[in-house]
Amino acid sequence: MREHVVAVALSGLCAIHAGCGLERVGIVPYGSPRDGGARVDASAPVDAGGGASTDAGVNGVDAGPPDAGRGPACGDDPALVACYPFDGDALDHGPRANDLAVSGVSWDPSGGMALGVTSSAVVATRPELAHAETTVLAWLRVDAMPAVGRAGIVDHDGQYGLFVHPGGELRCAITIAGSGWAMAAAVIEAGRWHHVACVVEDATLRLYVDGREVATAPASTSRAPGSSALYVGENGPTGDDQLIGAIDDLQIWDKPLTGQEIAAVVRDGR
Repeated sequence: MREHVVAVALSGLCAIHAGCGLERVGIVPYGSPRDGGARVDASAPVDAGGGASTDAGVNGVDAGPPDAGRGPACGDDPALVACYPFDGDALDHGPRANDLAVSGVSWDPSGGMALGVTSSAVVATRPELAHAETTVLAWLRVDAMPAVGRAGIVDHDGQYGLFVHPGGELRCAITIAGSGWAMAAAVIEAGRWHHVACVVEDATLRLYVDGREVATAPASTSRAPGSSALYVGENGPTGDDQLIGAIDDLQIWDKPLTGQEIAAVVRDGR
């Protein structure tokens, strides 16, 4: 999405959010099939500090910055139940219109939605967000690693959740807390962009970082009713465990993507 961000003249003092200086720029987000084309939001605040992307290799894979040389991530595949390019808005640019209601967020000029301790990004309960087989994938930058507890990336309580724990541990959970966990220690480095993905296929849970499978675990094939809202950058349904960092190109599918498909997403993002 970096190619869709257009900076205009910057002047005046910056507002301060979550420890980062904010500047106002003009943003031309990707126009999805449902909204008829790009819109211009010249007043959207963006996080101008600490947003430079750097290469983030895991297991010898150079993930690279999330937006370099890549086009829009969303299409019209009906299996894509939510797709957020985060190019200056929190709209779902896929076919389902599951727009996020956000507060306390800003738009990183290098691409993505920047979040802090007061941020909130939520989609109200919708049936298509709850499904037996799932893929959640996103570009992630953690600016402040949690010292205790965890930081939420995506959480649909009782369905699926993706979290960062102290020391850069990544965990993906299915059904209720404590069951169906896949985890990989020390795979997320603070201040660097990583691509993360969690896939649920039949009774298997697979976790990927930068295009490589890093963990598998058995997963329950019984799902709780999808009565919770979808939370991004925090824990649901309590709204705590905020992520301090940025999320870009978040996608949620109601089918399992293959390892080859996930690796292709990472390669396209270089």
